Amino acid sequence: MSAMSMVINSIKRGVIPLVYLFYGKEHYLINQTLDSLYRALVPEGIADFNYEKLDGQVVSPAQVVESAGMIPVFADKRLVVVNNAPWFSSVKSDGDETPEQSVEPLLRYLENPSPTTCLVLVGGEKIDLRKKTVKIIKQTGQLIQFPSLWGKELNGWIEEQFRKHGKTIDRSALEYLSMAVGNNLSLLASEIEKIVIYLGAEEQVGYHDVTRIISPSSLITVFNLMDMVGQRRASTAIQQLREITKTGEQEIKILSLLARHFRILIHVQVMDKKGLREHEITRELGLASFITKKAISQCRNFTEEELVQGLEILLEADVAIKTGKGEPLSLLETTILKMCSRNQSKVQLSHQQYEINI
Repeated sequence: MSAMSMVINSIKRGVIPLVYLFYGKEHYLINQTLDSLYRALVPEGIADFNYEKLDGQVVSPAQVVESAGMIPVFADKRLVVVNNAPWFSSVKSDGDETPEQSVEPLLRYLENPSPTTCLVLVGGEKIDLRKKTVKIIKQTGQLIQFPSLWGKELNGWIEEQFRKHGKTIDRSALEYLSMAVGNNLSLLASEIEKIVIYLGAEEQVGYHDVTRIISPSSLITVFNLMDMVGQRRASTAIQQLREITKTGEQEIKILSLLARHFRILIHVQVMDKKGLREHEITRELGLASFITKKAISQCRNFTEEELVQGLEILLEADVAIKTGKGEPLSLLETTILKMCSRNQSKVQLSHQQYEINI
């Protein structure tokens, strides 16, 4: 169950914790969840008395406690939201350690929170589970992590957004949309809204509907990069990679798109060797036709062993980046150089290990 679904289900059951700690990279979902809490707890017309939003970089823990201790007016609960709460990480943004003594008022409140307030503390991307503040909230409230969405979770989120508008999106359209826009939910929501407006009363979202609206910048650059890798043009591939990162694309996203693309190439190559035609491969894998056409051309630049080895190299780089074993761009460049080499060590791995989740 997603983080947002957990909170919404609590709202529906009428069981809302007195203290939440939200953290993680997906700020869009955090804001959406805060909106859901606001609609559930704050009656119209009296928000000034029952809702307060604070900035943790400006207010002190004592001020947070003072706000949380106020009595609601003509409502069951007050909602107090503290953004940028710095008391759950060992190191602040300026590099100074967070002094434990400064959070004493907050610690006392967390041990015995007001029954008439829902206090939502929004931390950073990471929290320190060893911190006393975090340990107490685990006991008296609820920790909710909002990680970035990828793969099935991302596709499920996209499908849910269309369902809210009374529409369904077919597999090839979903494939194109997620690859072209990536996992920036704010941007995806904007593009989905454009598609919904474009379709009007039409309920089915097809591939051509999406391609008429979406500018596939990320998708095009990944295909171009793969062309360079397939032709073993290492220097041009590195240059292409650097151009992509200059647009603001994160290395981990590029890596994810490349790994997914390699999985597709592995399956397409197997089907191509079996003699399946382009439209048959498209139907079997649920791909957009333009992806199939490009993948057939690209997979012929690699042996099966090279494709599997290339995916292994990408997965190793993914682990290295996520565990901080090097500078992301440098690791990705090294990965590209390895994939461009024809001297990769051969591996005996079945393509069935790399199922495509589309």
